[in-house]
Amino acid sequence: MLLKHKRSKLVLSLIETPGFGPSSMGPDCWQPVLDEINGRIKKYMSEENSINRRVVVDHRIHCCVYFLSPFAYGLRPVDIEFMKNTCKLINIIPVVAKVDTMTTQESKKLKLKDSGRLREERYRYL
Repeated sequence: MLLKHKRSKLVLSLIETPGFGPSSMGPDCWQPVLDEINGRIKKYMSEENSINRRVVVDHRIHCCVYFLSPFAYGLRPVDIEFMKNTCKLINIIPVVAKVDTMTTQESKKLKLKDSGRLREERYRYL
């Protein structure tokens, strides 16, 4: 998808990670996603450092929209571990999925709980 704003152009690509989610609760289940991010960074850096770098296409992943389950009643350990391991390489935007199925009070309560937990974990790990 090509986004234009005045003289700036941005090519936006969305990458799905099928199989990653509630069913992938094993240790290091985020590793395939981390490997993909690292692989793209390495490929970009090798092209950038090559002699002929006139046409370097940037396929790096710059941002991750991470959907949190509204039914888990807060962040799960796998969510914290994923964010802790990937935030060193990319920006992460946590989004509560299907928030429209919750009441306003439930939504606010969950957001307050999750944002507090993210702040705690950020100071602890980053």
